[in-house]
Amino acid sequence: MIHVRLPTVEFDSLTKTDTMVHLFLHQRGTLASATVIMPTVRRFIGRIIEDNRTENHPRGGSASIMRMATHWLDFGAVPVLINPGNSTTTPVTQAAILLEKLEPRADDFLYSIKGKRGRAEASSTPERLRIEDVPEDLIAFFTPRSIEGEQLIFAPREHVRETGRVSVYTGTPIPERFLLNIDRTVRNRGALAPVAHERQIRRRVELNVIREKANHALSPYFFKSLFRVRTGDEDIE
Repeated sequence: MIHVRLPTVEFDSLTKTDTMVHLFLHQRGTLASATVIMPTVRRFIGRIIEDNRTENHPRGGSASIMRMATHWLDFGAVPVLINPGNSTTTPVTQAAILLEKLEPRADDFLYSIKGKRGRAEASSTPERLRIEDVPEDLIAFFTPRSIEGEQLIFAPREHVRETGRVSVYTGTPIPERFLLNIDRTVRNRGALAPVAHERQIRRRVELNVIREKANHALSPYFFKSLFRVRTGDEDIE
């Protein structure tokens, strides 16, 4: 049972009783230097069984002792599990999390702080591209990568490729597999991307992980996810 001792009111809406919780446990000293969910990370599933506003809360309250807690979660630069009674911080909001199950893997899912609909784009293979003449007054309406001299490059549609977007706070630990997907759209913005994709036997989803600045220092470690992506899905790359 984890006694969460929050020094801010920013997360009051997340500490409601019976809320489901995923707790990622990193080896001590690793979270500040490498915000990646490695094989050594453990993930527990549980639920909030008590929420409490202390006497230090701006809207008033009375602190619960939560004496059955086996650990305290203390919030400094990063959240740290400590033995009960060893904290020097003053909480304004508290919660008790009862951990019920240890999951086999910690990197099964990538959690998003926003709900983003995917999009589909038609694509073709390079050998099927063709170049055709068009009226000069129409050239200005096409992107530079579609123009070759006074001609346009056409890519006949062959299959559909889906693109998904996941938003995370900057600093949020994510599965190691998706490090290459971080801010892919930002890196490619304005670049002369190839017209065609390599043809796939079946449709695949290209995932873009977008990092967003957090309003609070604890947000990368303590947030509510709107949806999650299964990392072991072979159709996601």
